[in-house]
Amino acid sequence: MDHFGIGAEMESMVRVCCQSARRTGRTTAMVESLSSGDRIIFTNKQEADMVRRLARDVGKEIECVVASPSDITRLMDRRLGKGRTIFDHSWVEDYYMHVIKKGRKEIDFFQYRLSGSTDPTPETRQREIEISKWKY
Repeated sequence: MDHFGIGAEMESMVRVCCQSARRTGRTTAMVESLSSGDRIIFTNKQEADMVRRLARDVGKEIECVVASPSDITRLMDRRLGKGRTIFDHSWVEDYYMHVIKKGRKEIDFFQYRLSGSTDPTPETRQREIEISKWKY
């Protein structure tokens, strides 16, 4: 258990950062920076199809791949791309959130495994207050 609520704080910070970056032109800037042959990794097919169309409209042929941020190792099974491999901003956001959540679970696991007592740590009023400050 993260007694200090750091994991919850980090999740909230990522959510705020991601929300505040919406509609800032990241996709347009990415498409402008592409070269034919580049590969982009997305979290969903709809986003991949939209970017593929945007790139095609400006004369660039790119490869779009849909892959889960929770299983990045599967990307290593693919052949090398012809150009650069770029991760779409939504994929990067989801990946960071996945890693933070995984870290929180690992802390819980190690605390449980390394503790002499298997009784759950009692909730304290101060911990509740600290966690509630960072819930989104």
